[in-house]
Amino acid sequence: MHPIHRIKALLVFIALSFAVSGVMSFHRGGTQVQSNNAGPAHKNETCFLVLSDIHLHSSLVQDAIAEGAADTGHDLWDSTQNKIRKVLAGTDGFAPPKFIVVLGDLPWHAKAAFPEELESARANSGQVLRDLRTLAENAHIPLVYVPGNNDPWEGDYHPFSTKIFNNDATGTWPLIHPNALNGTSEASLIDGSKIDMGYYSAYPLGKAGNLRVIALNSTIFSHKYTDEAHQQADATAQINWLSAQLEQAKSNNERVLITMHVPPGLDGYKKKDFWHKTMLSNGTYVQNAFIGLLDKYQDRVIGLLSSHTHMDGLRKIYSKGGKLIAVDISVPGITPGHGNNPGIKMVSYNPDSYALLNFTTLFENFYPAKKVTGWGADEFDFRTVFGCRGAGSMLNCLDTMSNETLQNGIQSIYKVKNGRGNADEINPAIEVRFE
Repeated sequence: MHPIHRIKALLVFIALSFAVSGVMSFHRGGTQVQSNNAGPAHKNETCFLVLSDIHLHSSLVQDAIAEGAADTGHDLWDSTQNKIRKVLAGTDGFAPPKFIVVLGDLPWHAKAAFPEELESARANSGQVLRDLRTLAENAHIPLVYVPGNNDPWEGDYHPFSTKIFNNDATGTWPLIHPNALNGTSEASLIDGSKIDMGYYSAYPLGKAGNLRVIALNSTIFSHKYTDEAHQQADATAQINWLSAQLEQAKSNNERVLITMHVPPGLDGYKKKDFWHKTMLSNGTYVQNAFIGLLDKYQDRVIGLLSSHTHMDGLRKIYSKGGKLIAVDISVPGITPGHGNNPGIKMVSYNPDSYALLNFTTLFENFYPAKKVTGWGADEFDFRTVFGCRGAGSMLNCLDTMSNETLQNGIQSIYKVKNGRGNADEINPAIEVRFE
């Protein structure tokens, strides 16, 4: 055979091999993108969707919002909803999520001292609630809402009020449980007796699913909580309620996912604790009491979700004795105002044990142009970034991971792929310990 013919035949063979195996991959903007229809293994795993810190200012476009304002224009929110629709429909390369968790901070950063701003924030909260409910109902997927510090009716860090739901009165807030495709709804509240304080528990997959999601109002624990006169009593009541929920989950042989907006541990940017060192009625610090419950029920708790910083990453939570007992997954914001690209998370889990296996952050490349360009295929996942292999849980992987690997990994994703994060800001905040 002529050499030219041999080369042509070889090229045809290579092309056919790629077409059949469907494993061709390439890198775009530092993110590995798979071209096979089935996608990487983690994309086919059972998962749920998490988003946070929308901070909608619907009267403005993103270009009109000062970067430091950390708010979201209607064009970015519209673009984000388009991405979420694809994710929920299973047309974005992932298996459709089983449920959605929204970790709060719905409206823009209005100043409570100005009534017209406060009214605008309330209206924007209502619009986001309506939009979220529509997304969930159209996809027949339950949605769990967790309050953020910006969501209270009276303004930032005020006590929670169910008045936030007034602008979407037809919604079944705080749990949207739309009719499933078979005409029934399995998602249900477990304990809604404290919804007026901003915390409750629910079965997003139905009681038979044995997964209890606990939505905490961690603004009560924050050192910025405005109702100082009642903070100790409110914090004590919430911790006692959490203890009872975990004991009930143990009795029912359930797994528990704990969700909140303001995380425990250190604010690396401001170099101070997120939670107030409020002593409970028994003389224990709130964070120590919380860690004590995680330690006692570590065989029930599959993990934590939090947000607030607008950044990506995770925290390792240790018992009083120094044992790693839980992982807190940090969910980035939709708003890009802190130097982060807008992002949402898909968290995959074992459908039998509910062990958390991976997270994939999907993001829009807002930076460096600082323009709304539309969400593409940009993403990264925990197992790839941190070099975890095998089918074990994220917690098990972190337990054997070196500090250098962990710190480097978090620095690489902290700003949601808008360059590396500051080590001095990140590294001290990774571990949450008993004090």
